[in-house]
Amino acid sequence: MLKETKRLLTVFCFVNTVIICAVAFFCGTLTASEKTAYNIYLREYSVLSMINTSESINMDVNGKSLTVNLPPKDKLDKLRRYLKLTPFATVVYFGEMLEEILS
Repeated sequence: MLKETKRLLTVFCFVNTVIICAVAFFCGTLTASEKTAYNIYLREYSVLSMINTSESINMDVNGKSLTVNLPPKDKLDKLRRYLKLTPFATVVYFGEMLEEILS
């Protein structure tokens, strides 16, 4: 039982490490692209503005806007329960821990 638990924990840590590395790589790529465009064409950096309301999240980037409608509260709780079964569970648990600390 201990070997299986150790194997599962190793796989979990490996998957989370791969996800974090992929996200860091893409963020670095976007940052390098913006800096290169600024240095070559003297084009300003993209600015993202976000407005969070109770029903939606509104994002605006250089005149282009995107609105993400949030599900109702009961569906959101159900989705949060399912999210704990994915590799993003560490983010969910970290957020819950911060909520407990701040309240």
